[in-house]
Amino acid sequence: MNNSLLDLLLNLLYYYFQKPPGPAKLKTAVLKIGAKGMATATLNWTNPTTRTDGSPLAATDIDHIDVFDAGVNIGTVHGALTTFTTGLLTVGTHSFTITVTDTTGHTSAPSNIASVTVPVTLASPSAVTDLTAVLNP
Repeated sequence: MNNSLLDLLLNLLYYYFQKPPGPAKLKTAVLKIGAKGMATATLNWTNPTTRTDGSPLAATDIDHIDVFDAGVNIGTVHGALTTFTTGLLTVGTHSFTITVTDTTGHTSAPSNIASVTVPVTLASPSAVTDLTAVLNP
């Protein structure tokens, strides 16, 4: 086997057996209430710098971060960015986690949970229940 083929095989084995990134640590989830009573949350975190086996993970090795609210994917941050702002949130508690996926496709375990609660005072108005119509001659 020539050296270039052997090098290629070794590189393929390295990437195939490479360990996934360690989980990111969510630092904050800050609820923001706009002038019209609309609520979003901004999440901030620290990306992992090691893999689960302790080997280094460079920022350039991070392909994307998936953002979840109660286990449902609500967005993706490409690259090694460390912030995400949600869309409008419904009334109630929102529990956010993230996973980090490296450039070889390995995904970390979920991060810690960061939660915000949208208060009932920001609920949508109730529906009109007494709408009537009269035919005009």
